[in-house]
Amino acid sequence: MARKKSNATPAYTRRVAVMTGSKKRAADIDAAMRVYSVPELLEQILLFAASGQTPASDDSRSQTLKLSPMPGSAKESRGGTCMFSLQRVKKDFHATINGSVKLKRLMYLAPYPNKDLHASSTARKALLPFHTPFFALLDKLHENSWNGLLGWDWQYNRFNLVGADDLTTHLNVDIRNVVGQDKSLYEEATSKLAPGWWYPEANWRQIQVCNAKKLVSLTVSISYFHYVEGTTSYKANLAWDLHGDESLGYIFDRFGKLLQLIDETRFAVRIIERQWKTNMAEARARFQGHYRAAGKYMSPHAVWWAQQPVRKELTSKRVHELEAEREKLKSAVNEWELSVKREPASSEQDNSVLHHRLLVVGN
Repeated sequence: MARKKSNATPAYTRRVAVMTGSKKRAADIDAAMRVYSVPELLEQILLFAASGQTPASDDSRSQTLKLSPMPGSAKESRGGTCMFSLQRVKKDFHATINGSVKLKRLMYLAPYPNKDLHASSTARKALLPFHTPFFALLDKLHENSWNGLLGWDWQYNRFNLVGADDLTTHLNVDIRNVVGQDKSLYEEATSKLAPGWWYPEANWRQIQVCNAKKLVSLTVSISYFHYVEGTTSYKANLAWDLHGDESLGYIFDRFGKLLQLIDETRFAVRIIERQWKTNMAEARARFQGHYRAAGKYMSPHAVWWAQQPVRKELTSKRVHELEAEREKLKSAVNEWELSVKREPASSEQDNSVLHHRLLVVGN
């Protein structure tokens, strides 16, 4: 008997889409990109990430931040967030960071109201509430030296506190002569800086020394003392008047030049001292050899008295050479001081600068 043909439709087989690992990653990336393309969301994410990088206390130095206490630039190698680097990731990042006053303040690229800075200063020990970037830069150079290259006058600032409405501040900085005579002060301050510090177009170089909306001037009194045994000492006392709109790049270059000028004197003094000691030792050996050749004995005390004329001559030459180097240092420091001197800004110029900054960064 023939089998009856069935007209029934076969059951529908449901297909289930299986997402592979690569597709899931692609979907996650796509979702993240959609979030990052919304400026408001991206701004909040970056604010959350950077705000957690602020040093816990006012007098602590963060080892994670590239320039402490700047919270917007941390070392990526230590799991930190650096908004300077993030600007190069995507156009959305660049536009959001540069269009946000809140984010730029975390990078010292936009100013704070003066009263806000005074109320919540992040400068170490609140020395310079309106000049946190300036102090952060000097602190960076200071920390590179294991025994402390720079010193701050804590006592002066303790009894001369800065007010919220002050338009000028003062800081005493001491360049310490604690680095070994065979070392360079400049290299001691800069040798540990990351390669990015040396790029002429680096963003940190554009940061102003004053991060207050209403510019506050700063007078930096710099001193250096170097004692040479048995002769005069080397001193350098100078004043550096800053209007507040100078860039950190300018400060870094000029302060580095000052350290190099001092290094030149230190190197010259070291050569003079070594040559003098060598000449004295040779003169002593000649006297002793002369009397030994003649079959005579002289006590060390007698040799010392016998070589006094030569000793006085060599010492006089040494003093003359050291005095010449001191005059060179004095002249070089005076030229440096003139090179950084600026004409006092008028009230009209101050208002013009302030108006321009308000237009650029808003409130």
